[in-house]
Amino acid sequence: MTIGDGASPPKLLSDGRNSELASSDGLGGTEPNPGPGPRYIYYRLYAQDGPIKSNNPIYSNNAFISRVMPRSVAPPHTAASLKKHLCKVEGFSAAPESCALYLSLSEKVPVDGAARLSFRGDLGPGSSSLDPLALVVGSQESGKRSPASNKTGALDQWVGDQVQTRFVHYRVYDESGEVTSKTSFDKDDTSLGRINILSVSPPHTVASLKACIAKAEGMTDHDLQTFEDDMGEIIMKDDDTITIITDVYPGILQDAPIAIVFGSKKATRVDRAFTKRIQIIYPSGTWASPDPKWHSMKDKEILQTDGALRSELYTYKCYMAINSEGKKALVAECEVLSARHVGV
Repeated sequence: MTIGDGASPPKLLSDGRNSELASSDGLGGTEPNPGPGPRYIYYRLYAQDGPIKSNNPIYSNNAFISRVMPRSVAPPHTAASLKKHLCKVEGFSAAPESCALYLSLSEKVPVDGAARLSFRGDLGPGSSSLDPLALVVGSQESGKRSPASNKTGALDQWVGDQVQTRFVHYRVYDESGEVTSKTSFDKDDTSLGRINILSVSPPHTVASLKACIAKAEGMTDHDLQTFEDDMGEIIMKDDDTITIITDVYPGILQDAPIAIVFGSKKATRVDRAFTKRIQIIYPSGTWASPDPKWHSMKDKEILQTDGALRSELYTYKCYMAINSEGKKALVAECEVLSARHVGV
């Protein structure tokens, strides 16, 4: 889609940059536009429910795209070595095997870690910001991340939005009828919402689309059904593939949105092994843990555990436990009443 502002469109390089601007290396410096030979590897980051901002943005108006130089990746250039490097520069401590790398946004299957990748010339994976690689990290890993470093210097503007901003349109309901969408863009039709197609995490299935919409609507804790249109005659199955990086996909038209029906809250799933109850003893009231591996303290809160004591980094013993919000983390033995003393 071209923005009709009356100005001549900028000359775009294959990576979506304005050819008249200097380029950033994604780590705070600038380099001349790359010539023949090794080039940049462009990528986007995703959790399973949507995009993640890069710690090393290269554009002032799009924080979700970044790039690295091929020479920064340790030989041999395999998918595994690239994943290790991307996790490092983006502040993820996750093991590469816990992440999935897709050679383009439209790929349905992640590339095998042992696969050799070529980054020479203008072709190949990640050669353009308009067709980047996608690194998908697990939900637990996405919350464990080193902070971004402070960078200096001006960034380019990504003008790719002028040629490929497209949306999935959807109408939102609960069990009693239509409700206002949090992504509503039409004041006369507030149940109609939309998300950018680039917000949906690979692989592009109904499940990943539902996860992205549920996050956008703040309803991740609710069950939902998805229908191909607002007539509701065809239910979309979670494992169905959707080709949203094309000119034909469900919800491409504002007048033909898919339908999202939110049901009741999801039942809290309790690990079958975590059947023993313990109670936190913290007379001060509450304490916020700075380490996501450990539970915060809330006096008299009931947790469920498997009853097995363990040692984790520290000398005192602890339990792995699930709190009232469903979070699984560690709690020190000295801070709880044991299962036999909890009369609940």
